[in-house]
Amino acid sequence: MRILFVSFEYPPFFWGGAGVYAQSLSRELADLGHEVRVLTSLMPSMPSFSLENKVFIHRIPFLNRKFFSLPSFFLSLRKYYGRLEKAIGEIDIFHSNEVSDFSLSKKMVNAPRLVTIHHLVSDTIKVVSPNILTRLLKISDEIGILSTYLQGTVILRADKIITPSTFNKNSIANTYKVSDSKIAVVKHGVYPDNYNVPRENVLQIKHSLGIDDEEVLLFVGRLDDPRKNLLTLLRVFKTISKTRRDVKLVIVGPGNQDPYRSLAYHLGIANRVIFAGFIKGRDNIQEIYSIGDIFVLPSLLEGCPLSILEAMAAGKPIVASKANAIPEIIEDRKNGMLVDPFDVKRFADAIMFLLENRDQLELVGRRNSEYVAKNFSWSKIARETEKVYKTLI
Repeated sequence: MRILFVSFEYPPFFWGGAGVYAQSLSRELADLGHEVRVLTSLMPSMPSFSLENKVFIHRIPFLNRKFFSLPSFFLSLRKYYGRLEKAIGEIDIFHSNEVSDFSLSKKMVNAPRLVTIHHLVSDTIKVVSPNILTRLLKISDEIGILSTYLQGTVILRADKIITPSTFNKNSIANTYKVSDSKIAVVKHGVYPDNYNVPRENVLQIKHSLGIDDEEVLLFVGRLDDPRKNLLTLLRVFKTISKTRRDVKLVIVGPGNQDPYRSLAYHLGIANRVIFAGFIKGRDNIQEIYSIGDIFVLPSLLEGCPLSILEAMAAGKPIVASKANAIPEIIEDRKNGMLVDPFDVKRFADAIMFLLENRDQLELVGRRNSEYVAKNFSWSKIARETEKVYKTLI
């Protein structure tokens, strides 16, 4: 098949899981023998065309400025799409990542059209409850004033929708009155072998962060995303710190650290909370999971959290909220512990149980590593996506 994948985010230009998804899925589909072409954003000092891991990458110019980046990509896409289609010939599958193809009308795309929806914007807005001013100021962000319109348009225009959880599928079907048969659930994936980190690398990373023999609770996510519920996690860590002085909390991710540093200071735990910031490069972020004893995620909303899959691939038990799609990955008391995202005491108790029962902690970690390798490899995800494609051809 000749597959055209349109994605505004594509490494090295990406903020989160959508970019990882675009690159990983494209590579694995190419390995299955398909001709895969990615149409994405052109960054400075990068070629407009390249061949990367058997994937043909076509990059188009856009204005990478606040408020203008996504609209300018849409305009550029309309300009360049027709040229590309003429150059490469007939397309068998047109696949868009979230709202990336918004500017291409239904008449402009002749091939069967799919869109991957990682989670619904309307669900995010329900959880975050931003006011109108915030949505206006963040017009290019997920909670921007136009975001629900953009996402709704691409959903209703698609011939097929791929989404990574049953929770998302039900939410899409109910919100947009879309038939269940039009929505396919295909999880996200990882490269399991990339999480086998040598012990000397683990010790080196710990040393660079100022960690000695302490046990480590690890959080990975965007600090500016209120869905991650990081303020609650700091209160959970405060409760743990009352009885366990040999534990540190490592917070990894981009965003403004100030409100979290301030709360950590007022809670008296600042000396045991490490803000590692943004970790550049996939190899580095994969290694960072190796330093944790327990991965913690108190999120209020998740479509299919890549961070949980990555932590499981690294052999870590999970303590997470029982919100939305998380229970579709984590079975309580088998892969870790699931608790109410606002129940500070129960969250702390779940972490304490694993810390005080090291044999269980290690058993769950091994189980998670094996489970992810079997069920969530990117090669398996690509084969499942290929099956969805074939239903449209």
